Order: sequence, then structure tokens, then C-alpha cells
Amino acid sequence: MAYAIGDFTEFYVTQGASTSDTNGGGPRLGTDDGATYTLAAGANGATATDNGADSNIEDLNNGSWGDTQVDDWLCFDTGGLKEFARVIAIDVGADTDVITVSPQVTAAAEKGCKVCGAWATLQHAADTVTTSFVNSDGAPPRTNLKYEASSYTGAGNEEVDFDTNAGTVAIPLTFEGYYSTAGDEGDNSGTWTIPHCEGPAGASKDGTFTIAAAIDFLRFRHIKITAQTNLKDAISTSCDNGLFECLHLKATGTVADGITDAGFGNVIRDCWIEDYTNRGIYADFRTIIEGCYIESASGGLYGIYLSAAYAVVRNCIINTCATDCITVTSDNCKVIDCSLYNCTGGSGVYLTAAHDNTLVTGNICDTMNQYGIESAANCWIEESYNSFRSCTQGTHDSNIFSDPVGNTTHSGDPWTNTGGNDFSLDNTAGQGAALRNAGWPGALRAGGTGYADIGALRHQDASSGGMLKGEMMGGMQLA
Repeated sequence: MAYAIGDFTEFYVTQGASTSDTNGGGPRLGTDDGATYTLAAGANGATATDNGADSNIEDLNNGSWGDTQVDDWLCFDTGGLKEFARVIAIDVGADTDVITVSPQVTAAAEKGCKVCGAWATLQHAADTVTTSFVNSDGAPPRTNLKYEASSYTGAGNEEVDFDTNAGTVAIPLTFEGYYSTAGDEGDNSGTWTIPHCEGPAGASKDGTFTIAAAIDFLRFRHIKITAQTNLKDAISTSCDNGLFECLHLKATGTVADGITDAGFGNVIRDCWIEDYTNRGIYADFRTIIEGCYIESASGGLYGIYLSAAYAVVRNCIINTCATDCITVTSDNCKVIDCSLYNCTGGSGVYLTAAHDNTLVTGNICDTMNQYGIESAANCWIEESYNSFRSCTQGTHDSNIFSDPVGNTTHSGDPWTNTGGNDFSLDNTAGQGAALRNAGWPGALRAGGTGYADIGALRHQDASSGGMLKGEMMGGMQLA
């Protein structure tokens, strides 16, 4: 289910907030801790009266409750015990300033009320936000992580364990970075400036973000996540039906993955894995990987490693790895429309055994130390419209049996500027020009044509029309 920007119940994390137990909600994004009221007479005093299943809370000092709005969630504190209530009505007048909250606030002699604050850590948000935090329309909660000049938290590091609260198919839990205004998706005027969670050295968890099994239906968008400890991943997840979108990942310790996915049916989309040492993406059963850019300055071994059946890779770019660009270890996997470049010790697509129903179509395999496509055992695969160049051992090894349609070769580097991360096709004869309008389906038997480019990115003809040339599928910006 897709939600528009306004269809969320909003919570906030701001590194400058002094505590992690404020309400985290409300529209005053830059005020960190917000305003505190005490349900007792005196300065910033307020009184609470029961109103059926709700509570009416009157500000005795006519402070108008700051910028509180209907559907904000407020945190009430009694002796360290926290309870949350949603604002369902506001009555601000000349003599009274009353908000009505639901559910009813527990009776107590005194309690603090936090209005329009922010949490200090993403961990606190992960431990607090549940599917119960919906607004009057039942829209799901979203935790907005604000960009800060330094990493989270105060000392510069935060590991986050998502092991308590899961979403559902109707109410997913979203964690999203923003630069200045929630909903701007972390994109600072076209640059890749997003909040940065950097795992500490000597990290104790499996990843800087670790998502436990059964903590399903979580969504992560527009956050930079770095792991810097040996054997620790940027993201280590065992969840099902998660979405990992527009993330910037680094894993600089030895034997570390950008993302290790041990769950079911996850989607990894428009992510930039800038550096890793083991696998850029390790994918499990029915994972979909699309529009990702994967590179490694640390000699990463595998670009994408498909560890289970029915995994799909499409429109991805892998720029330099030490073993194989894409490794397939199970049946019924698909590799579609990818640009694979400069594998210094292996092949473009490598099958570890005779994996049935493997589909390899529309890919560029350029500058491979071994083959374009290779299998460890005799294997019949579905193959079409791939293009090859500079594969030291040849386009296929002798174990590959296929009846390819539309395969071709190109005579030179087909991309605009690989050193500048621009893998759009150039228009040089025999190079990028040879791959434009050369993909599936081509001419249809029943009439009409439908040509696509081979590779991850599509060109746009100068006249008009055609496929758009752009950064991946959703406009990911590469700094």
C-alpha cells in the first residue's frame, strides 16, 4: 500500500533533543524538546478532567498549547511512567485553552505533559512507536530523522536494534530521514545529504541497523548507514516484507556486507552501496533488488549474492568487485537489465550449480576476468538480449546451455563516464550506440515495435519521447 506525504502520523528524532522520553510528535520540528506543562496549578500549570473515554486538559496560563494540532501525540509522565494520548480536539479561546486527548490520561496528582517535542535517538523511536500510533484516519506512523552535521548520537555513533515493534500490511512502520522539512525525503537540493547513523567501533550488534525476525513490515528511506567494525553489516535484517529505499550504505570493516537480508519478500530499491568488503547485497527468498548502485573502494568480493529462490535483480549497476558481480545460488532467480562492469576476479553472472529456471536478460557484461555468464555445472538457462565485451575467458563457459535470442557484443566502453559514476549509454558507434534500442522485446510478431536499451539506464532521444535517461529508477543522486 502506498501513502502520500500527508498520510502519516508524524514523530520526530532530533539529535539536539536533550532526552529520549519526550513525545516525539507535533509540527514544531526545530524546537527539540518542545514545551512542558504540569498537570497541577502554578507556572505552566494545567488541569485534566475526565470526559468519558477522553480527557479535557486546560492550560491555566492560556498558553495556547504551543503549536499543538489535532492528531498530535502527547507524552504524559507520572513518576517516570510514560503514557501517550492523541489530540482529538482543540478549543482555544480568550479565557480557556483546552485540548481533548484520547485515550483518557491516567488519574494522578501531578504529571508532566510534553508538547511538540522530539526524541533524541532513533533507538528510542524504534522501541516506542507501534501500530497503535495512528491518526484519526488510521494512517500509519512515520518517524522522521532530522539531518545533523554529525552522526547520531551525542558521541557520534548509534547502533539501532529493531527488535520490539513490528508493522502490519495495513500499518507499516516507516523510518525516514529529512534535511530541513519532514517530507522532503532527505534530499538537500539535489545532493545526497541525509541523516547519518554510524555504528561505533567495536559494535556489539550484527549491524548498525539490526532488524530481528518477525519484526516485519518496516520501511527505511533516505538514511545513510555506516558500519566500521569487522564482521558487522550496515544493515542486518531477518524481517519479512520490509522496504529499504534510497539508502546510502557503507561497511568498511573486514568481511562486512552493505545489507544482509535473511528474510522473506523484502524490497531493496534505489540504494547506493558506496563501499563494502564482502557482499554489497546478500539477498534471501523472494527478495526484489531494483535500481541500486553498488561499488567498493575496499575490494568487495560480491556485488549481489542471491542466496535463495525467486530473487530478482533488475536495473542495477555494479561497478568493480573482486569475485563475481552477481552470484546465483538457487533456482528461479532473475537478472534483468543490469550494467555489470570490471569484475577483477570472476564473472558477470555466476551460477554455483545447475540452477533451474534462471533468467538472464538485457544485461551488459563488460571487462570480466572470467566469463560474461558462468556456471559451475551443466545448466540450461533462459537468456536473451545481453551484450558482452572484454570477458577474458569468453561470453559463456562450456557449462552454459542456452538458445539465446538477441545477444550481441560491443566494441568499446559503452558508458558515458564510469569514473564519474555515469553509467548512461554514450552514443559512440559500436559502443553505447550499439546497445540503444537493442533490447527486448524489439519487433512484435503481432505488429508494432517496442525497443528498449540494453543495460540499467535508458537514453532519451534529443527529439522527444523514448525512455528517460536518469539516475536509477527513482532519481537517486550520487555525490
